[in-house]
Amino acid sequence: MTLFHAPNGGIMTEQTISRINQEHFLLMGAIGSQVKDYHWLELHSDGYEVEIEDMTESWGGLLLTGPNSRQILEQCTREDLSNNKFSWLSCRNITIDSASVFAMRVSYAGELGWELYIPTEFATGVYDLIVAAGEDYGLQHVGMHAMNSLRTEKAYRHWGHDIAGEDTPVEAGLGFAVAWDKPGGFIGKDALEEQRKNGVKKRLVQFALDDQEPLM
Repeated sequence: MTLFHAPNGGIMTEQTISRINQEHFLLMGAIGSQVKDYHWLELHSDGYEVEIEDMTESWGGLLLTGPNSRQILEQCTREDLSNNKFSWLSCRNITIDSASVFAMRVSYAGELGWELYIPTEFATGVYDLIVAAGEDYGLQHVGMHAMNSLRTEKAYRHWGHDIAGEDTPVEAGLGFAVAWDKPGGFIGKDALEEQRKNGVKKRLVQFALDDQEPLM
């Protein structure tokens, strides 16, 4: 996870950034932030030798997650998906059917899983193959309300709900995701360093409730 900061340290957006090689990076953000994030990148690209391309329309995305996700995905590819060969927070291209799929070992649900990014012309075929492979493992479709519940239990932050431009990573418990010693610094570092030194007036915290009644 990578945070984009405003000068006051506020979180402008958060993205998953994968390093493909020395010269290429793949940024994944929320679909609702597509235009805003692209504008932010363009706004701060002056002075750097960098090309920015929006590939949103060229790819489809699937999340396969849960305790049986490895067994299901192993039915669809010859790739070694073991922990030793495909560790958490790693990524690479794998072949599913005839498609080259960009697979990321990460899950917003907080369980074992992969995010799969597929060229749009192969997306339906890959989806059908995974659904068929999952029949013997009780594969179920889930919606965003279920996903939101799972990520909340895992204390995964969501931009636009838990965090936004008026919140900083220090306040949100995301200081671990900040590269404090990054050469050349970064936008908002001075404000964040001041918070680390002097403390904060608000904090985002997680509560575990013993009461089994639904929280309204």
